[in-house]
Amino acid sequence: MVLDIHSKMKKIILFILLSFYTLVGFSQLGERTFMSFLGINPQVHVEKNYPAGAFDINILPIAYQCPLAGYNLDFRLMSIVYYGIRPLNSAIKNIGFEIGIPYHFNFERKFPYISKGFFLSPGFVLIKDVIEMHRISAVFFEFGYNFHFGKRFSIMPGVQYGRKFVVLSGGNSVVLNYYNVKLILGFWLIE
Repeated sequence: MVLDIHSKMKKIILFILLSFYTLVGFSQLGERTFMSFLGINPQVHVEKNYPAGAFDINILPIAYQCPLAGYNLDFRLMSIVYYGIRPLNSAIKNIGFEIGIPYHFNFERKFPYISKGFFLSPGFVLIKDVIEMHRISAVFFEFGYNFHFGKRFSIMPGVQYGRKFVVLSGGNSVVLNYYNVKLILGFWLIE
């Protein structure tokens, strides 16, 4: 059962990565200038089984987003390094990343190709718990809005919902609902 879940997740991840590289290849055919987004995704994470007052905070909250082949399709990569704040023994707890492919519903995007408006994004998360040695993967859909202020600043709130697959250090696996609320802040840069 554990191997089944991980082999399926690896196939899904491989398919998404190959699709991404194909789309990026096609996007390079048209020579145009585009903007990339560089920002932060400050996250605080709390689980039901944490002791009172315990939480995790993302200490490396980097977010990168760039347009793909269509003007309404972007690629987003975010780093995850959770530092666990505990009453005793605070330490780095989880290391991983998140990938999403936001589709923006604003069809009037013009130069400089900055993403705006409502978006829907499929995505996945891969995390390794370095203390308890668990492996966590999740697939989700995110719905949000890209608020654009001035020429370059954006705020992107979003809500994610999906399934989380946890492989415990002993080899047992657990499948849970996955949900996350996020807020990304940053600037669009010319490439």
